[in-house]
Amino acid sequence: MVGEFKDLNYWALILGGSSGLGLATARKLAKHGMNIIIVHRDRREDIPGIEEAFEEIRESDVRLESFNVDAIQKEKREDLIS
Repeated sequence: MVGEFKDLNYWALILGGSSGLGLATARKLAKHGMNIIIVHRDRREDIPGIEEAFEEIRESDVRLESFNVDAIQKEKREDLIS
């Protein structure tokens, strides 16, 4: 781990971070010591595999919070923010 963000309590918010470029970005930032918040929209049956990927990020000694929420819907987005 490079760790230039370690112990600075920096957070990255990633929308769509359960796969693809979003997940790759989360992994990279975590390796540099940044905490991660991921908002994703996935089917219930896909969650176990996604949680495995998230656990790998947590093993980078950072905090990761994930929310499986459709942030496009105004009400859900407002609930998430509060």
